[in-house]
Amino acid sequence: MVLPLLGAVPDGAIMLFSGIGNIETAQETLSVGIGALAGSTIMLLTVPWALSVLAGAVNLKKDRVSGELCADYKDKKDIGSSFAKTGVGISSEIRHAATIMVSFCFGCDIHNKYILILYSN
Repeated sequence: MVLPLLGAVPDGAIMLFSGIGNIETAQETLSVGIGALAGSTIMLLTVPWALSVLAGAVNLKKDRVSGELCADYKDKKDIGSSFAKTGVGISSEIRHAATIMVSFCFGCDIHNKYILILYSN
């Protein structure tokens, strides 16, 4: 709850004060404000994601039967020493949540295209 508020308050202030003044300067400063808003949003998404990847890193080993790489949760000695030998294990809950998020995105995309077609005529 705290992280979204910490990100939203400065972004709202940038947008508010960017639009003050005459129309020509307001448009230019608003463009700068929107760029700063996009940059701070990307940073607020990237930093927690990178920290979660680093915190969830496990060693990878080859499966004896299939030959595929799989997570080795027992040995955590060399995490971070080689990016080719470490990774993030994905559980069934994460796969399920990812499926829900992707299907929601496709649903929103289809809805938005329908609205654009409906109101473009």
